[in-house]
Amino acid sequence: MVTCFNCNEQGHYPDECPKLNKASGTSGIGGSGEKANQNVKKTTRAFVVNAKEAAYMPDVIIGTFRINDVYAKVLFDSGANRSVIDYEFYKLIKEPLVKLDKPYLVETANGDLVKINEVIVNCKITLFKHNIPVKFLPLKLVGFDAVIGLDWLATNQACILCNTKSIEVSVPTRGKLIIKGDK
Repeated sequence: MVTCFNCNEQGHYPDECPKLNKASGTSGIGGSGEKANQNVKKTTRAFVVNAKEAAYMPDVIIGTFRINDVYAKVLFDSGANRSVIDYEFYKLIKEPLVKLDKPYLVETANGDLVKINEVIVNCKITLFKHNIPVKFLPLKLVGFDAVIGLDWLATNQACILCNTKSIEVSVPTRGKLIIKGDK
């Protein structure tokens, strides 16, 4: 039986969560009271913790990795639906923003909803000399340059190994990589 990480109830996945779907259809964007419309994708979660909190959480991993050959403080977080990158760090990687067909509503740690209209599609995160593609939604982050979410974890058949604070990632040429996070 699956358990939704949004509401912690069994029987559905987070993208099917009735509580999240209610919120995405009627919640205000950025607290303005504006209603979400049909041309907006369902709410994406980008809950971000600070580095001190993350050090004590078994289901997130922190590390320094290269994104497009620029060193970045990265949080691997299974609680985030999509991968996000900090606006200021984005300026360093020099990749163009691509307009989305439908914008995302991103729910932040303080409960605000932010409308995102663009994505960065040509990024690569380097793990042991393997350049693995990652798409980012640009967002203001505090304490991290990037958050790698479920979209990337699922695409790369990655597993967060809570007992060792590491990540197992599938790579085509080498099988599986084990990446240890910072302590």
